[in-house]
Amino acid sequence: MHSEARSVPPTIVFPLEEWLGLPAEEVYPKISQGDPLHIQETCMRILRERATLLDPMRVRREATREVAFDLELCSIEDIHPNWLDNSVHRAIDRLLHRDREDEAARRPCAREDFHYLAEMFLLDPDVARRSSVGYHALPFWMRNAFVRMIIEDVQPDDAVAMGLGTRPELRHAIWSVFVAVGTVTQEEYEVYAKRFKT
Repeated sequence: MHSEARSVPPTIVFPLEEWLGLPAEEVYPKISQGDPLHIQETCMRILRERATLLDPMRVRREATREVAFDLELCSIEDIHPNWLDNSVHRAIDRLLHRDREDEAARRPCAREDFHYLAEMFLLDPDVARRSSVGYHALPFWMRNAFVRMIIEDVQPDDAVAMGLGTRPELRHAIWSVFVAVGTVTQEEYEVYAKRFKT
């Protein structure tokens, strides 16, 4: 479910041919300092497109590692206009997969990796990974409606006009997010749903 990728910004200037084939650990600092590839910008755009609530800095670090390995293994023919977008998508997919596996196995987690989500939902950092896994398991349309309306403050009438859903669907989506992250119980949602006949 990846959105259509955008070409690499034309403002990027970097010695691409000099970096190709270099060990990833040597390339990583070169593409981290000053962000010459605009990786952070690309991460923020794709996180929004995918309605993903991973910590942006965590995604940037993972994406930078992915790009470094790509540059080590790729030839100049492999660097097509969407290669950077594809690297970021893979980094996001890897983090989501890792979080699901770690949560299922109840492995310890680094609290700082989920500080972003914990702050957003006022969660205990120790349960934020579980909340993140629950949120990202929801269908895209629910997450997208939540991000647009709650985070970006799109008004209900505008959300309907944008095709995000009907008013009952939007209410269902937003409450489903709150249930998934654990800020509202399923019982509380059912009471709400009966009240509004959703």
